Amino acid sequence: MRKILVLLVFICLLLSSHTGYGLLNVEITGAFAGSPSGTNTSRTASTLGAGFGLAFDIDYLTSSIMLQLRTDVSYFNFNRYKGDPQEMLPIFFGGRLLFGNDSIPDWLVPYVDMGADFRVKKGFDGSNSTEFGLVAGLGAEFYIHKKLYVGLNFRYHFLDNDFWTLGPSVGYRF
Repeated sequence: MRKILVLLVFICLLLSSHTGYGLLNVEITGAFAGSPSGTNTSRTASTLGAGFGLAFDIDYLTSSIMLQLRTDVSYFNFNRYKGDPQEMLPIFFGGRLLFGNDSIPDWLVPYVDMGADFRVKKGFDGSNSTEFGLVAGLGAEFYIHKKLYVGLNFRYHFLDNDFWTLGPSVGYRF
């Protein structure tokens, strides 16, 4: 896990070094996740999880839309009963389009997420596996201070064993 996080930070730093922007965002997230499709629902339940994310502002596509490259990792245990875990570690890589113009207050930044995730699974149907999926989502950041924000995010993870997540985040822009 530590190697994955170090690799993610390195990739984001490398990508940001080629731009004039490179503002780093760090987020701590929480999420409520719906039970994945294709699983035994007598053993699998919706659950709460936590995560960590990094993002870099890359460039303005227009005067009111900014592209942000981001990665995040979350942890969920979908086990309905105490006993064998049914754990999932989705690792997201993708982009976020942040919207802002004169008609939207400065403290509100709506966005759209899109990307892919790599899911490491343990204990589902008694085995360990990995899956690849696509992700689409939307949300908003609400700025408490110039660099500090809270957010709300909805994502739908699809292809293998679809599931959705809804949760808050707290972030800081460096």
